Amino acid sequence: MTRLSLLAAAMLAAGAAPAAAGLFDVPDPEIVYEGAAPGLAAGVTVIRSAQDLEKVIANLEPAPDRDRLDVKDRTLLLVVGRPRENACRETLLEEISTRGIRARVRLTERFAEKGCACAGTPRPPRAFLVAVGRIVRRATLLPTDAVVPCTPGLEQGDHGAKGPELLFEASWDDDAGGRIIADAGAWAEACARMSPADRCPEIDFDIERVVLVTGRARSNGCRETRVIKAVFASEEEAAFTVEEIYPGRGQMCTQIFRAPKVFAFRVPASVMRVRVTTRESRR
Repeated sequence: MTRLSLLAAAMLAAGAAPAAAGLFDVPDPEIVYEGAAPGLAAGVTVIRSAQDLEKVIANLEPAPDRDRLDVKDRTLLLVVGRPRENACRETLLEEISTRGIRARVRLTERFAEKGCACAGTPRPPRAFLVAVGRIVRRATLLPTDAVVPCTPGLEQGDHGAKGPELLFEASWDDDAGGRIIADAGAWAEACARMSPADRCPEIDFDIERVVLVTGRARSNGCRETRVIKAVFASEEEAAFTVEEIYPGRGQMCTQIFRAPKVFAFRVPASVMRVRVTTRESRR
């Protein structure tokens, strides 16, 4: 072999090493979405294209944050549990492990012990989107059934008569309606936009969520917004009634524009939908 050939071979070998290391430098699995999948069967689906991802998103409630769904550099796993026929039923994602092109997903399906009078209406299956290394092409679901003791809390349902807990009122520049905050990053971002910005308490997003209910813009000093009703319509839906108060005829109001009012409510992690009804009144 000539000196030039030896040098070329050495350079090729040196260049190949980083590529091989990158191939096996697999990122840790990351849960990027948790919600429900009405109508989908239990199982795990490997998603590696934008087309397949669009088909999946259409079946998820609530709709995922698309900015967190990357199928260019990573593979996504759609994990769907069994239907939850009452408030006692729950699906827990216990473990995701990868080895080469294969992934293994362990789910625990929780049931109440026999004879427990479980309240609550049937709920669609729990669904998770998990980001794994791009190398992953196959996945296996390993479900386990777990029986939990019957308690008064289970028999009464997740929420009982208690409604969403009001944490605070503030103002910010956002569209009217309701939105769910499901992680600490989104909570910190939302809090930074509020005035005042130092009211946000710490939330345990493993078991809780925050619902932000925003009113309309207030175009004068007489305009006001208040939440007059906050209830759980079901284990997965929180319902709010907002009253938008406008000045009466001939009322003199300070001409000052104020940002919309926002109300922060603490709810259980089972809440995945928000319904806001608005009514108008005059002073």
